[in-house]
Amino acid sequence: MTQRIALGIPPLGLPMDFCTEVVRRAEDRGFEAISVGEAWGIETCTMVGALLARTQRIHISTGIVSLYLRPPTLTAMQAATLDLIAPGRARLGLGVSTQNINAFHGVPWDHPVSRTREYVAILRRVLAGERVTYDGKFYRPRGFQLSMAPPKRIHIYLAAVNPKMLQL
Repeated sequence: MTQRIALGIPPLGLPMDFCTEVVRRAEDRGFEAISVGEAWGIETCTMVGALLARTQRIHISTGIVSLYLRPPTLTAMQAATLDLIAPGRARLGLGVSTQNINAFHGVPWDHPVSRTREYVAILRRVLAGERVTYDGKFYRPRGFQLSMAPPKRIHIYLAAVNPKMLQL
């Protein structure tokens, strides 16, 4: 069995040169992946894109994008754009975050399981290249489709801490 090692970069707003050096060293030492966190500092998709552009092999993931802060169509656009920067190396970490972090952003924290179920359903369809109309309780895109070819495959990781979320 091959050992697989990953590393996380906290959302502290560390200097770009420092983050780039950490990721390059991890890549040189055989790390499989890096995850870039998000809370109230750096915006993870921008940082992931910058790091993907500065590396060659390592997979880089958002960790964890709060689905309360972005509609699923925007997250699909961001994931597809990251895949354009580094085909096959971008990964998408999603979650509901916490009540405290949502309060910092001024957004409610409600119905986490139902909201996640809808979000992931829409996200997967958009990333599959479908034109999506969805009549959900929380999300209602109308005829949304990516204007570029969808990525071949984006790995989606779902942060979960309770049994109902683990079932998703």
